[in-house]
Amino acid sequence: MKKIIIVPVLLFAFCLHAVTANAQAFQKGTKLIDAGFEIQESFDESVIPVFANFEAAVSDDIGVGAKVRYWTKYDVNSMVVQATGNYHFGRIMKLNTDKLDIFAGLGLGINRLWVSDFSEYSESVFVISPGIGARYFFTERFGVTGKLGLDTYRYDYYDDYASRFTDASFTLGVSFKF
Repeated sequence: MKKIIIVPVLLFAFCLHAVTANAQAFQKGTKLIDAGFEIQESFDESVIPVFANFEAAVSDDIGVGAKVRYWTKYDVNSMVVQATGNYHFGRIMKLNTDKLDIFAGLGLGINRLWVSDFSEYSESVFVISPGIGARYFFTERFGVTGKLGLDTYRYDYYDDYASRFTDASFTLGVSFKF
């Protein structure tokens, strides 16, 4: 009787170990929410944009989603809304861990700038944002994220200055997986 119970238990434990040994931090069906702050080269230390990002895995390697970023200083406000796509390298790099997720991606969307002073100026421009990043999960559902990227856009408001911008940026935040 003991052998009848022990053999299935050992077989189940072996299968469970095999599945978790090959688990990836990002795989089809994974959904992620990231939130945090962003540091950009063109901003001074008094402007720290905040962001929120959603991503859904459509395959073991590809995720699609959306990102929103917002900042304000005095009467100047900016909000970026983007569709995002990321390629996750866990499978091709053979990262047999459910803790580390390395990715590269592209965001395409609109950057809306508005000034709330007497001029009531506002402008929306197209923004392209390539980047590379990583997530590290401390638990099955909670981790941290970091990303290096570029934002490329052009404002007519800054005709007296360089009106085409390419900002290097660094985002840092928390990740929730569900």
